[in-house]
Amino acid sequence: VSFDIYGMERVGSGYVTCETTVGEEYVGSIELKNPGNLPLTGVKAEVLSAPANCKISFGEIGTLTPTQEVSLTYSITPSEPTKGNDWEKIEVRLTSNEGAFIDLPLYNYSRLASGQLRTNITDINTTMTKGSSRVYSFKIINAGKGETGKITLSLPDVGWMKSLTPVEMGSLMHGEETE
Repeated sequence: VSFDIYGMERVGSGYVTCETTVGEEYVGSIELKNPGNLPLTGVKAEVLSAPANCKISFGEIGTLTPTQEVSLTYSITPSEPTKGNDWEKIEVRLTSNEGAFIDLPLYNYSRLASGQLRTNITDINTTMTKGSSRVYSFKIINAGKGETGKITLSLPDVGWMKSLTPVEMGSLMHGEETE
C-alpha cells in the first residue's frame, strides 16, 4: 500500500527579517519547495496578523510542481516607525487547493529615513611647521536616505587648529554635499 501526502516547505532556515523605511516599499522573497510527488495548485499567501502600520502584499505562485522550488515575492510598505526595540511579527499562511499549508513568520522593523554622513577622505596625515599654516579641505556628503539635521564640526581644543568654515552647518538632504 502506498499513499501520497501533500505538503510544502521553506528552503533554508533562520528568521526572515525585513528592515524597512517608512514610506518606502521593501521587496523581499522567500524560497519555497514542494517536496512531494504531486502538484500543488492555487498556492497563495494569506496574512494572518500584521502590525497596523504596514501594508503587505504577496506575489502569486499558482501551481507548484513536484520537487519544484520557487521564490515567493512580497512587499512591505510601513506608514510609521516601529515603536520600541522589538521586531514586529507578521504571520503568513501559505495554502494550496489540496489543503497543504505552511505558516511562515516574518519579522519587520520600520525606521524613519535618516541621514548618513560620509567624507571624500578617510584621514589627514601631515606635518607641522611653526609659523606657517596649511589648508585642508574635504567634502561632507549625505549618503543616507533622509535629511541629516544640523551638522556640527568638533575639533580638538588646541590653539593651533581652527575651521575656516562655520563649525555649525545646515542640514543636508539625500545626496547633497558641502565642502
